[in-house]
Amino acid sequence: MELWLNDEEIEFEIIAFGQHLLNSFGNTFQEIEQDGFEVKHKISVNYENDSPSGIASNYANIVKKFVEFWQNNRFDWVIALGDRYEMSAAVQASIPFQLRIAHIHAGETTLGAIDEIYRHQISLVAELHFVSLDIYAKRIHDLVNCTGSTTVTGAIGLENLKKIKLMNVHDFMQKWNIDMNIPTLFFIVHPETKNYESNIEYSHVLEEACLELVKTFQLIISLPNSDTNGSIYREMWKRVQSKNESIKLIEHFGSESFFSCMKLSKLIVGNS
Repeated sequence: MELWLNDEEIEFEIIAFGQHLLNSFGNTFQEIEQDGFEVKHKISVNYENDSPSGIASNYANIVKKFVEFWQNNRFDWVIALGDRYEMSAAVQASIPFQLRIAHIHAGETTLGAIDEIYRHQISLVAELHFVSLDIYAKRIHDLVNCTGSTTVTGAIGLENLKKIKLMNVHDFMQKWNIDMNIPTLFFIVHPETKNYESNIEYSHVLEEACLELVKTFQLIISLPNSDTNGSIYREMWKRVQSKNESIKLIEHFGSESFFSCMKLSKLIVGNS
C-alpha cells in the first residue's frame, strides 16, 4: 500500500464501511488513520442483529448503500480483501456497473464457516486474484474456469507482521493495564456459521472450561465479529467476566497489541 501511495501514477482511495464505522466494534477505521492513511470514503450501514435474518438484512442494507456509491463513484480498479459478508455485498452490488475487481486472499477455505461462500462470490466477480499459496491458485482456476488471473503473493498479514514492533510485558501493561507476567491464555473464538444453532451448546461447553481454567490462568478474550449468533458468545463472555476479574474482554486490540498478546500468552485457544 505504501508503494501505491508514493506512485504518482496511482490515485489511491480507501473505502471503509460496515463494522469499521461501528462504535460497538471499536471504530476500527481510526486505526487505519493512525497508520497514516486517509479514509476517503466512509459508508455507514444500519446493522440489524446477528441472527440469520439479521445477517441477511445487513447484507441487503450494504448492497443498497453500495448501489448509490458505485453509481456516483468510478474507479479503474476496486481492490477487495478477504471473505466477510460485508465485502461480498459491496462487490455483488458492483456487478451491473461492470467495475473491475481485484481480490486479495482468494481461493482459500474456511471449515465450519459460510465465509467460504462469500469469498468465492467475490472471486467469481473479480478479474484479478491475489492468492497466498499455489494450491489456492489452482482452486481459483477451477472456480472461474480461466488461466492468467492469479498471482501468488503470499499472505499479506505475514508481511505486515514483519514490520510490527511487538510490545514487551511492561509496554503491554502500560497500554492495557493487563499484567502478562501472569500465565495467560488468549481466546480467539468466533461462532460456527454453517452449524449456527450449535453455538448455544458450544458456548456452554466453553463457559464451563473457562471457569475451570481461570483458577490457574488469566484469560484474555478477543470478542467476536458480527457473524451469525456471535452475540451468544459475547453474552457468555460478559457473564463469565462478571464472575472473575482475571478474565479480560477486549473489543479490538489492533494489530500491534493483538500480535503482542499472542507472543506474550502461554497458549492461544480458538477456532479461527
